[in-house]
Amino acid sequence: MSSKMKRRLAGELPRRVVGADRRRWAGLIILCAALFLEAMNFSSISVQIPAISEDLLLSTATAQFLVSTYLVAYAGFLLLGGRISDLVNRRLVFISSVALFGLASLAAGLAGNPALLIAARAVQGIAAAFTTPAAMSIITTTFAEGPERNKALGIYSMIGASGFAIGAVLAGVLTSLLNWRWGFFDYVIITILVIVLTPVLVAKSNRPSSATRGIDLTGALSVTAGLLVLVYTVGEAHTAAVSQTIGGLALAIVLLVVFVVIEARVRMPILPLGILRLPTLASANIVGFTEYAGFTSVVFISTLYLQNVLGYSPFQTGLAFLPMGIEAAIVSNLAPPLINRLGIKPTLVLGMVLFTGGIAILAGVISTDGTFWNIVLPSLLVGGGLSLAFPAVVIAAVSDVSATNQGLASGLITTAGQLGGALGLAVIIFVAAVFTPELVGAHPQAQAISQALVSGFRPALLLATAIAFMGTLVALVSFKGHRPSQSEQAMSSGSLAENEPVHSNNS
Repeated sequence: MSSKMKRRLAGELPRRVVGADRRRWAGLIILCAALFLEAMNFSSISVQIPAISEDLLLSTATAQFLVSTYLVAYAGFLLLGGRISDLVNRRLVFISSVALFGLASLAAGLAGNPALLIAARAVQGIAAAFTTPAAMSIITTTFAEGPERNKALGIYSMIGASGFAIGAVLAGVLTSLLNWRWGFFDYVIITILVIVLTPVLVAKSNRPSSATRGIDLTGALSVTAGLLVLVYTVGEAHTAAVSQTIGGLALAIVLLVVFVVIEARVRMPILPLGILRLPTLASANIVGFTEYAGFTSVVFISTLYLQNVLGYSPFQTGLAFLPMGIEAAIVSNLAPPLINRLGIKPTLVLGMVLFTGGIAILAGVISTDGTFWNIVLPSLLVGGGLSLAFPAVVIAAVSDVSATNQGLASGLITTAGQLGGALGLAVIIFVAAVFTPELVGAHPQAQAISQALVSGFRPALLLATAIAFMGTLVALVSFKGHRPSQSEQAMSSGSLAENEPVHSNNS
């Protein structure tokens, strides 16, 4: 080869390396766009609920299923989604699930009755359960462990928190200027962009060997059915007959027992039961459950309070959540170095104390003559506390887990959180309904309606405070005070995305 040719190749090689590196980081933005969608979805639906309820004539109990159905479907299929993303081409799973999310969003926007809307929300949850682990698997296989992966996961986390803030405001604008349906249609536009750009910017993953194949579909279906029945039964308990409630609880227990039996016998379970014997992991799942139960309840009740009691527009309601979203984006990136300096347990306990205190303050300050700040100030404590606590609880969960089960442990935390959000919200709404006085008269005064709603919201928030306090006690008693290893810190930097942390199994 001539010296001229060698110099030419030497010049082209760095350009190729730089080009490939730019493509990786551009691909990361596309993967983050999917998480951005899911974070938007969580905050947007809360802002849309009062308008949806008025248009489709939904009760508060039925309206909560718009949130809980999504969360249960997400939780029930999350482990299966992670498993499939490991066994099939990850990029194909990512594109397919994003497309399904877009179609479900379109169906939700076009829904003419509550049943169709709730069904579309369930499909959104299933799609998210496949999208998130596929995206996380692509990131962890694209970026080398260490500073590079930490930076990528930090960007992923920050964009998730930003999605929560932007979603609340955008949904408020669209609902106020157009109607609640456009809060679903905007997802369709984003999903189209993601589907078009993913093949260009995200590299294909290697096809797995046939020895690793095996999908526990029956386990995923049984646990999802059991959780759906449980959440529905609890949510309808205040209006249903006692026999119906008992029957629903019995059916839920049977389905969950069937899930445990399947996992104990199937060759490749989505949830190896032996991992639950690890005490730190079990405690972390309890704390994660309480975090999401409290947070989901706060967002849901705050939205109803702002619009139905204070008379705020959807846009004003979205602005009320903006400070918390901005704060979460900042604090979620400060949490890993704080954990490294103070240790896991002090950071976790500090976060849970702030989180619990914020909910307690909110329960005390809501009133019929409240203001915008009755929600904003307590929500800053709630958001800041959660942004500290969740990365810490994920690190604690994986600290005693073998390297081969790190993804499974992280996935369990996400599942516990989504389940906590769904079941916790159902219980909270049940309490609110029980304590809301029944108004008599064809045209009760607006002040009487507002007072009745506040009378139900207060005990519901107090229960949410009690749930969060239980998580604080578990964190105080059950966790060690050790500082995390480098690998655990790497995991934490990608753990908080408003609440959508995931690693796929065996990724």
